Amino acid sequence: MDSIAWLVSNFFQSFLNLAYAVTNLELWLDWSDKKAIMRFVYYGGSIEFFFVVFTTFILLFFAGALYRPFMWRMVVFFEGIANTIGRAFAWAGLIMVIQQVLIVIMQRIFTRPDIVLGLGIPINFDISWYAEELKLYNALVITLCATYTFVQGGHVRVGLPARQSMPTTRRRSGAGPRDCIGRGPCPRGTGPRVRRGCMCQPLL
Repeated sequence: MDSIAWLVSNFFQSFLNLAYAVTNLELWLDWSDKKAIMRFVYYGGSIEFFFVVFTTFILLFFAGALYRPFMWRMVVFFEGIANTIGRAFAWAGLIMVIQQVLIVIMQRIFTRPDIVLGLGIPINFDISWYAEELKLYNALVITLCATYTFVQGGHVRVGLPARQSMPTTRRRSGAGPRDCIGRGPCPRGTGPRVRRGCMCQPLL
């Protein structure tokens, strides 16, 4: 009963929390104030923010279930957001490749410990800093482009659990040794085929 009471109370308090955050923007968007930054960081990972998002999702779901045209408008709206964000941050993959090549050249050919970029006012960081920045680009591609790939009809799969399983289990589940991102369905006109792992094979 305590868990149910806690869930219900946070559900109804989410309306008050959202109203308070919207009517007091200066308390958490004025980043010249360190306290505002701390409020922004805390609220982004807090239970209060989770229930605001959860309550909004529940309300939109029931509104769409009761009125189908509203659900369709939400689908078009969120697909538009996914397409825009995915196309924008897909360039992070190209930047990641160029930066990796630059790191290898500076380390192996010029044996430099740092990379200096810029005109007039140079930007000087160690190669280790640029190497760590590659993780940021990788995270951008994974988190912001996966939805875009799904909306476009591509195949998004994370093979981390499959890598820890036995080879027989991987063969039975169709999980190959590498992940498949952007893999669509098997082409038609070539007989009944099914995708096993990353390859299209005849359906036996």
